[in-house]
Amino acid sequence: MYPQLNKPESQYPVMVPDNQMLSTEIREALLHYDTSPTLSDFLEIILRRKWLIIGVFFLFIVPAAVINFMIKPVFQATGSIEINPQSPKVTKFENIISNPIGMKTDEYYLTQLELLQSPALARRVIDRLDLDKKDGFNPELDKKNETKLIWRLANRIMDLKGTVMGMVMSLFQPATEHVKTAGVAAGSGEQGERREKSLAEIRFEKYMESLFKARLAVEIVPDTSIVQIKFDSTDPALSAQVVNGLIEEYISWQMDRRIEAAKAAKQQLEKQIKLARTDMEKSESEMNRYAREKGIVSLDGRLNLVYQQLEKINTALAEAEAERIQKGEFYKYTEGSDIASSPLVLQNTLIQSLRQQYIDLTGEYEKLRVFFKDDYPSVKNLKAKMIDIGKKIDAEQQRLLNSFKNDYLAAEKKEKALLTTAEEKKALALQLNDYASRYKVLEREVEINKQIFQSLLERSKEIDANVGTDLGNIKIVDLASMPLRPVKPKMLRNLFLAAALGLMAGCGLAFFREYMDRTIRRIDEISDRHMIPILGVLPLVSKEEAKRLDTLVRVSPASLFSEAVRAAKASVQLACARQREDGVKSFLVTGTTAGEGKTTIASNLAQAYAATGAKVLIMDADLRRPRLDWVFARQSGNGHHGLSHFLNGVCSVEQIIQETDVPNLYYIPSGPASSRLAELLASSNMKKLLSYLSENFDRVILDSPPFGVFADVLLLAGQVDAVILVTALGRTHREDVRIFRSKIVEARGHLLGSIVNKLDLNRYNGSYYQKHYRSYYSRRYDHGENLPVKQDF
Repeated sequence: MYPQLNKPESQYPVMVPDNQMLSTEIREALLHYDTSPTLSDFLEIILRRKWLIIGVFFLFIVPAAVINFMIKPVFQATGSIEINPQSPKVTKFENIISNPIGMKTDEYYLTQLELLQSPALARRVIDRLDLDKKDGFNPELDKKNETKLIWRLANRIMDLKGTVMGMVMSLFQPATEHVKTAGVAAGSGEQGERREKSLAEIRFEKYMESLFKARLAVEIVPDTSIVQIKFDSTDPALSAQVVNGLIEEYISWQMDRRIEAAKAAKQQLEKQIKLARTDMEKSESEMNRYAREKGIVSLDGRLNLVYQQLEKINTALAEAEAERIQKGEFYKYTEGSDIASSPLVLQNTLIQSLRQQYIDLTGEYEKLRVFFKDDYPSVKNLKAKMIDIGKKIDAEQQRLLNSFKNDYLAAEKKEKALLTTAEEKKALALQLNDYASRYKVLEREVEINKQIFQSLLERSKEIDANVGTDLGNIKIVDLASMPLRPVKPKMLRNLFLAAALGLMAGCGLAFFREYMDRTIRRIDEISDRHMIPILGVLPLVSKEEAKRLDTLVRVSPASLFSEAVRAAKASVQLACARQREDGVKSFLVTGTTAGEGKTTIASNLAQAYAATGAKVLIMDADLRRPRLDWVFARQSGNGHHGLSHFLNGVCSVEQIIQETDVPNLYYIPSGPASSRLAELLASSNMKKLLSYLSENFDRVILDSPPFGVFADVLLLAGQVDAVILVTALGRTHREDVRIFRSKIVEARGHLLGSIVNKLDLNRYNGSYYQKHYRSYYSRRYDHGENLPVKQDF
C-alpha cells in the first residue's frame, strides 16, 4: 500500500513538528587540530606549486644570465702605498703641512683617503695619461656603448637649462643692462662661441672626473698604515697605468702642495715681520719717552738710590725698635722689683766692693756687741760706717736705675726719628713704584714685540732652509701590475644569487598563495581537522570520460573513477553497518558549494549499488536546480510527475517512481519548482515518503542542493539515515565544512563521512593512487580487452 497523502490546507507555511525543529546546541565538540606545518607539508606545497616556483626561478635566472653575458669584462689593478702621519725630517724644523696636533690618526687617514679621491688629483691623472682619449676609460669613444646617448641627452638638458636660466635672469635686469648686453652680444659673437665652448669643456671635465671616481676604490688595510688603490677598466693595461699614475701624481701633488704652502707662508711671514718690526720700534720709543719724563734710571734695587736708602732706614729702624723694646723691658723689670738682685747690680764692682765692706763691718759690729753695748764708741763708730756704706750702696743702685731709664728714653727717641725718616722714604718709594708699573708694562710690550719679531724672523729662515729637504711621508709599497683575470662580472656568483633569489621568491610566492588559499588542500585535513571520516577518494577523469561521467561506473567499469566509486560504496556499506544493526538505507548526498560533483557521485553510487543486485532508488531532491532529470528522465521518457507533485498532494507515490535503463535502479524526478520548497521538504508527506521508500527499497539515495543559504539540506538531514558530504580539494573551503558539520549536528542529522572528488593524481598524493589503481587496472581483463588508461587526470 502506498502512503496516504495529506492535502495542504492553505498556501501558508506548514508548521514543523517539534522533533523536526533545528537545535541551537552543538552536540559534539570538535577536537583540537594541530595546524603547525611539518616538513612534509612544505614539500607538498613546493611540489604542488612547482610550476609557479619554476616560472619565477627562470624569471630571475634568464635575465641574470643574459645580462652577465652582455656585460663587458672589467679588470681591476691594485697598488699600495704607505702613509705615515709624520714624515722623516732632515732638519729640526717643523713642516708647513703636517699632521696637526689636535688631529687623530684615524682622522688623518680619512683625510688622505679623501685627497686620493679628490677631483683635483683625478684631473691631474686624466691629463697625464690622456684618459679622455682612450676607449677603455671614455665611453664616448665606444660607439656601441649606450652611455654615449645618455651623455648627449645630459648635454642637451644642460644647454636647455642654461638657456632657460638666461631668459629668466634677463627679465630681472634693468633696461641699461639689456642694452649693454645686446651691444656686447652684437659686437662679440666670437667671444660668445668661446664661452659656450668653455662651458662644454667644463661639463666634459666634470663627467670625466665622475667616471674616474666611480671606477676608483681607495681603502686602508686594517691595523696598518698601508693604503690600497684599485681601479676598474675594461682594458687591463690601462687599469694598471691609472693606478701607477695616480700614485706618482699623488706623491708629486703632495710635494707641490708643500712647496706652494711654504711660498704662501713665507709671503705671509714677510708681511708679519714688517708689522712686528714697526710695533717693536714703536713700543721702545714709548718706553724711553716715559722713563725720561719720570726720571727713571733703573728699577734695579742695586742701582736705585731711593730703594737703597729705604732699605738701610728699614734695617736701622728694625734695630732701634728691637733695642727700645729690650731696654724698656729691662727698665720695667728693674723698676718693679728689687734692684739689688738685678744682674747689672750684681756685676757692678763698686757696689760689690761696698757690699763686701758692709759685710765685714757687720761682722765686727756683731762681735763687739757681744761684749759692748751700742753706746760704746767703737760700736757706734762701726755702726756709723755701716750706715754710710749702706747709703753709698743705695745711691749707686739709684744711679744705675736712672741710667736704665735714660737708655730706654734715648732708644725710644731714636726709634721715633728713624720711623719718621722711613715714612718719608717709603712715600718716595711708593711714588717710584707707581711710575715703575707703567714702565714695566711698556717694558713687557717691548719684550713681547721683540719675541714676536725674532720668532717670525727665525720661522722665515726655517722655511727657506726646509724647502726641498723633506723626504715625504708617502712610500710606494707595490706598483700595480696588469691584471690577468676580470673581476666583473662574477658569472657564477651572480647566477648563484639569481638562482637563490629566484627560488626564494618562487617559494615565497608559493607559500603566500598557499596561505591566502582557504580551501582544503589535504585529504587528512578533512578527517583530522573536521573529524569527518573519509569514505572514498575519486580521481579526476579525462576529457573523454567526462562526456559520460554520470554513467561512467556502468559504461566503463575498468576506469580508475569506477573502481574508486565501488571502493567508496564499500566504505559506505561498512560505515552504515557500524551505524545501525539493520543498516542505513536512506542517505543524503550533498556538498558545500556547486561544482563539487555531488550529483555525479549520487548517480554513480546508485548505479554501483544496482549492479550488485540491490533494489535502489535515487531521488532528485534538488528542487531548485535539478540535474538528475537530465540523466534519468530522458532514459525513462516519463517526466510528467515528480517529487514536488507528490509533496503538494497532486499525485501518488506510484506515479512519481520511474524505472530506468539500469536494472534494479528506480528514479524519482524533482518535479516543477515551487515557492514553498522549505515547507514541502519539512512536511509530513516527505517523512512518510522516505519511510515508505526505506521499507520497499534496499537503498534510497537523495541528491540535494548544495549547502549554503538554503535550508533544504538541514531539513532533509534529520529525515534520512545518514548524510554524505562531497568535497573537492582546492575548491571546498575549510570554513564551509566547519559550518556544515556544526549545522548537521544541530539538525539532528548523522554525518556518515565525506567522499573526496576530483583528486588530481599528479598534484595530490598522485604517486600513491597511481601505484594502487592505475598500475593494477592497466592489466588485461578476462574478456580479452586491453583497456586503455589515460595517464593524466
